[in-house]
Amino acid sequence: MHFEIKYGKNLPKELKNIFKKAIDKYSEIIPTWCHVIYVKHEEPDEDGSPAHIVVQEKYREATITLSTTILSEEPKERIDRIILHELIHIAIDPLATVAQKIINKAIENDKLKVWAEGQLEEKEEAVIQDLLRIFKKYPPS
Repeated sequence: MHFEIKYGKNLPKELKNIFKKAIDKYSEIIPTWCHVIYVKHEEPDEDGSPAHIVVQEKYREATITLSTTILSEEPKERIDRIILHELIHIAIDPLATVAQKIINKAIENDKLKVWAEGQLEEKEEAVIQDLLRIFKKYPPS
């Protein structure tokens, strides 16, 4: 692999093993600019998401936070899908970041900016879900 994974100390062994299997299966999705992926385990955010990601392309790293509730996901195959979803975020982040910068620079009207940001988030998540479906059907070799 061209990247390193650093696991948080409080990550349960079961979840670490699930993450390792997902990485083994989908490592080719990770772009070459990403050198480190940190994996943390914390209480869920206000929105209750089972996972979230922060990508810092300029620092060549990403941090995936898996919530303490993720192991209760049913069916268990859903955990693999959640991890894959977050990994795809790493791959498309440079495009999403540029689009956000364009919105910030080009749109002065607050209502229009909120609308454009909502559209960007909606379309980004939809593309990720479409790619996820493809990768599940045709995993990278």
